[in-house]
Amino acid sequence: MIHTYAGRNLEFEFPFYGIGKRNLLATGHGFLYMGITRGQLLWETKYIAPLMAGFSPTALPRKPQDVRHFSNDTIYINQWSDMSLDSQRDVGVFTFQVQLHSNGVIKFVYKEVPIHIADIKHTVCRLPN
Repeated sequence: MIHTYAGRNLEFEFPFYGIGKRNLLATGHGFLYMGITRGQLLWETKYIAPLMAGFSPTALPRKPQDVRHFSNDTIYINQWSDMSLDSQRDVGVFTFQVQLHSNGVIKFVYKEVPIHIADIKHTVCRLPN
């Protein structure tokens, strides 16, 4: 698996599990990594995932994925467009975003979800305490 991510600096302090965060990693796999230790696997730490699914930035056949962000002093938005599921490449592409608000509110926005959420084949995930 190829790990694709980019460091992002927030223009505000986001309260995450009671800790003020000013930076994060936006991954190409459809989630934000909020942890501190880069030596750990990204999915074994604290993260925010708008759609818990096995997205792959290298799955073929597919359209090129697009990961964009926007930030100001009150909101950070990360959008994943044209994302393919690693185990269900033939179902179509997903477009979704996460919004982090400076007051601690997290919003998930879904634009394209080509199959019912219950039909997404999930892998076993260990959630952080």
